[in-house]
Amino acid sequence: MSWVFFAFLPPFLWTMNNVIDQMLARDLFHRSAFSFLIISGALTLPTAIFMAVAHPQVFDIPWETVLLLFVGGLFGFAGAWPYVMAIQNDDAASAVPILQTVPVFVYLMGFFLLGETLNAVKLAGGGLVVAGAMVFAWNPDTRKLHARTLILMLISALIWAAYGVWIRYWTQDLHWVTVMFWIYVAWVIFGAVGLASVREIRNDARLILKSGKFLTVLLPLLMLQQVMLCLADLATAKAMSIAPTAVQVSLFNGLQPVIIMILCGIFYRFRPDVFEPIRMGPRLYYRLVCVAVMFAGMVLLLK
Repeated sequence: MSWVFFAFLPPFLWTMNNVIDQMLARDLFHRSAFSFLIISGALTLPTAIFMAVAHPQVFDIPWETVLLLFVGGLFGFAGAWPYVMAIQNDDAASAVPILQTVPVFVYLMGFFLLGETLNAVKLAGGGLVVAGAMVFAWNPDTRKLHARTLILMLISALIWAAYGVWIRYWTQDLHWVTVMFWIYVAWVIFGAVGLASVREIRNDARLILKSGKFLTVLLPLLMLQQVMLCLADLATAKAMSIAPTAVQVSLFNGLQPVIIMILCGIFYRFRPDVFEPIRMGPRLYYRLVCVAVMFAGMVLLLK
């Protein structure tokens, strides 16, 4: 099978996760983004157990390393908070493309913290990505800037950039399953503590249980997300192993803004109360131009 298929699969699966996030955030957790994170974190327990059974070596590391992985896991957990707050009120098609700024923050961290060099091409690419993301948040129909969404998603992008660098650092010496296992354990513990100590979160959990949506909606969708994330990781590894260059694989991530707009338009047919339709007109053309600008910036960043 062509490497193109495996390179396209991860951004598609990640975008499907964004769609599910929006459904859950508005259907079950419209009152509190924090409850969404705490409860979903606690429900990663089955995934953590599966990883421990499949790869028992996760326990063969010093406890000092475990504590450091815990801290990093909670940092990644924090990056999801502003993201969920953004998609509670704005469409994922408006919010998710702003995450294209993550590589820009990674390069800036490398420059300021590690002394890496930034040439004119990478600076130009970063400028295009940031400019495209900021302009994307502008609605030409209402002539208003979605400032709240822009700020929240930039905060998420910054935290997740640091989180990604942190994961890459640890996976140089440890198996990626070991790293992700302890991250999930941190999420489970943080979720359990949150459920036990915060009354509002327990109330939200009770409402979900009373509604009958825990076993029929929440748990199946969260498990589906975990499966899709694992498949995305495997597809990325496969694409990297057979593609002509790693850069070509990375460029497929630039398709996420287009994929999210298409998927939100498709899901609007089934859930018009949650998603926005695709409407031909100035706003759509405007967004596509912004996506093209961000994609051009990513090409320059990867040179």
